[in-house]
Order: sequence, then C-alpha cells, then structure tokens
Amino acid sequence: MEKLPSKPHDRFVKELLGHHDAAVEFLRHTLPHKVIALLDVEKLHYTNTSYSTEDLLEYMSDIVLRVPFQNTKAEAEVTILIEYKSYKDRITPFQMLSYVAAGYRQQIKNGKKHNIIIPVVYYHGKQKWKIASLWHYFPNAPAEILKDVPQFSLEMLSIREMSPKQIYAVTSGILRAALMVQKGAHKRIFSLEEYARVFNTISAEKEGNFFISMMVYIFESGALEESEFSNIVKKLDNEMKTKTLTIKEVWIAEGIEKGIEKGSLQSRYEFAKRLLLRKMPFDEICELTDLTMEEMKRLAAE
Repeated sequence: MEKLPSKPHDRFVKELLGHHDAAVEFLRHTLPHKVIALLDVEKLHYTNTSYSTEDLLEYMSDIVLRVPFQNTKAEAEVTILIEYKSYKDRITPFQMLSYVAAGYRQQIKNGKKHNIIIPVVYYHGKQKWKIASLWHYFPNAPAEILKDVPQFSLEMLSIREMSPKQIYAVTSGILRAALMVQKGAHKRIFSLEEYARVFNTISAEKEGNFFISMMVYIFESGALEESEFSNIVKKLDNEMKTKTLTIKEVWIAEGIEKGIEKGSLQSRYEFAKRLLLRKMPFDEICELTDLTMEEMKRLAAE
C-alpha cells in the first residue's frame, strides 16, 4: 500500500509540534502529572523514527519524541499519533496495540536499546470520545482470563473536550493559536477580537514558518469562514495584516493547495520561488520562509 498523501491536519500538527516550546507544553497538558514528574520534558529531542506500519498509514501518522527520565540515563519515546480520521473509531485500541508492538519490534531489529513507548492520540473530531481499554471489549470474560489481554497506557488530547479556560492557560503562543483555530472549526466559542489578539502574539521573527502553516491550514481546511477571516485580518497589527494578506494572495493565485510541510527545505524553496516571480522584496520573502539572504540570492540567480 502506498502512503496516503499528507492531510491538512496532519501537516499542521507536525509543524506545530516541531517547535520545542509547543511540544513541551503539549506533553505537560496531555500526559498524567505522575508521568510528567518522572520525565525531563525540557530536554526532549526529535527523532526521524516512525513506528507506523503500512496498514496503519491509512489511519494515522506519528511523531516520535525521545524524552529522558529525571536523574537517570534512561529515556522514553513519547509517540504522538495524528489521526487522519476526525471521528471516533472503536478499533483504535487494537490499532494502538499493533503500533506499540511494531515499535518494540523495530527497536529490537535495529539493535537499539529498549525505550518505553508512551502513545498519545491527537484527536480533533467533533464527537465525544474517550478511548476504552482493551478489557472493555470483553465484558463477559472471567476476571481470571482478562489478565491475558494486553494492557498499556494510552493518553489522548481531545480538542473537543478542551474548554476555553484550558486553552487560555496555554502559555505557548503558537500552541494556543493552533488549539483556538482547531476548536473554533467545530464550534465558535472565541470572539474575532480574541483570535486577533492571540495571532498578534506570534513572533514573525521566531515563528514565521508556523504562521505561514497556520494561515495555509485555515485556507485549506475552511477552519474559518471567509467573512470571519476578513474581520480578523482587520484587527491584526499592520505587520501581521500585511503578512497574512500576502500569504493568502499567493496561496490563491499560485494554487498552493498542499501547504508547506515542516522540515521540508525544498517546500520552502518552492514557495520562495513563487514569491520571487511575484517580485516580492528579498527581505520579506526571508521573513515568510525563514530562508537566509544568501539562499535567496542563490535562488534568484537560478
């Protein structure tokens, strides 16, 4: 089976959690306090590992973060599973069992030390959903037999269940903005002024790539109605307003339907080339794409 194309939600979450501060706070809001107390989440680092097998790629993709335990050399691998489906699915616990088993098999195959795998599901659907344990599926089985059914911890962040108070409590500006956009796509609970206020806290210098991804996600997924988006833009600071309108203009005119994938330098190059063709100043393109001036000059020469 060929890997399915990246979905807007999948790309957006990967871009979001590619920022260290957002990933750290995501874990603190998602994992149980007793687990967080054991982990040194500030020292998390990213890996190129994926434990998704071919049959699972139809349903989800993953991000594998390696996080050391406090006061020890041991590490855990927190795997964030991004569901392609936006609805609850009864077979998810069995998919997770397969995923975790595949992860340990891959560790053995690669001859690496065994790290505990902690799976987390990032759920953005509209339906209320609490993932049950495997024991839940065998209600009539004798207790003595249930011990033979594998058990593992499975955490989930459900945007549907997050309250505005919980989202406002998020200190990472880009994580708070992302949660607001995704929550608002299901139910309008934030005012346009609140969207604008949070968007304005995103640093164009440090988080410009994420801002591009967020705007592309909004255009592509329809997370905000056209009229809502236009009214929010009016309330943005001049710098953010100009940047937003530029991104939208290019996205519409050039048909950038696939967005800009996190970690893909080629994607940023292609976006920069489109902006060059529209005769945008080099310094503005550098802000939008996070490319250096030297890279811009080389692209222009090409």
